[in-house]
Amino acid sequence: MKTGKQEDGRRRPTVWGWIVVVLKFLLSQWQIIGIGIAVLLAYLFPNVGRKGGVIKSQYVVCEGKKLIVGIPFHMVPLGSSFWCLG
Repeated sequence: MKTGKQEDGRRRPTVWGWIVVVLKFLLSQWQIIGIGIAVLLAYLFPNVGRKGGVIKSQYVVCEGKKLIVGIPFHMVPLGSSFWCLG
């Protein structure tokens, strides 16, 4: 596909140029897109996250809190494995 020039001397954007622009935009918005996908999956499969559901959310929340706080696993005392948000 050849790139032609417009009458004022500027190059016409090619198909590949538009693809690159769209991909750069999507990569810059990765967090919003990821949140949207997570919300969509939660809407489509609500039983996965319910208490006693497939992923045992009551345990995932407690363990996820430890990861978010950033405490290394080998430094967490045994008694703190029962921490929970609830």
